Amino acid sequence: MLQAGLTNPEQVRFFAWFILVISLIIGLYLTWQTGPILLLIIALGAFATIGYTDYLARWILGELFAGLCLGTLVVLGSYLVQTKQLNLAALITSTPPGILTALLLLLNEFPDVEADRKGGRKHLVIKFGKKKSILIYGFFLALCYVVIVFSVLTNLIPRTTLIACLTLPLACLAFYGGWVHSTRGETILPALKWNVLVVLGTDFLLVIGVLMS
Repeated sequence: MLQAGLTNPEQVRFFAWFILVISLIIGLYLTWQTGPILLLIIALGAFATIGYTDYLARWILGELFAGLCLGTLVVLGSYLVQTKQLNLAALITSTPPGILTALLLLLNEFPDVEADRKGGRKHLVIKFGKKKSILIYGFFLALCYVVIVFSVLTNLIPRTTLIACLTLPLACLAFYGGWVHSTRGETILPALKWNVLVVLGTDFLLVIGVLMS
């Protein structure tokens, strides 16, 4: 909307702070209902929201905080509000969404390297280059499935959550698309598409697996 001239930076800034304040009010109410642990999650989320563009995205911390605040903490916060407790199973279940959210941002950074560099950002693709970054992507993508399988085998999470691994073929396609882009210069658009499907599909199936148990 900014680029189309439908709004201006001042309006966007006002709306962003308005939403943040409303979110904080809701968060404080839920903290009153749930307990002080939720306040730590809210504080970390607020810090990331306020400091992301000016600091975190310039300190090679963007992917980490995106995964943490838009993946892991969302799951933990939701679980805490509904059960008023946290446990190891909740922490493990929140790990794949965190990893996948970080990887969603990571792969989306590939086509924007030059624009991000000119804008003063510093993320993994700028720091390590595309070839090393796609290997980082592949490692953590594989780790996501390893966490699920290992946790099931050790009875930390329900066996039904194994259905989340059905997205593994899509994950392979996403990695391959990113690899050929990094090594041969082919378009990364197919990889971005597969990556979105992996993130949404794995998270959805993980939830279904938990509900089935």
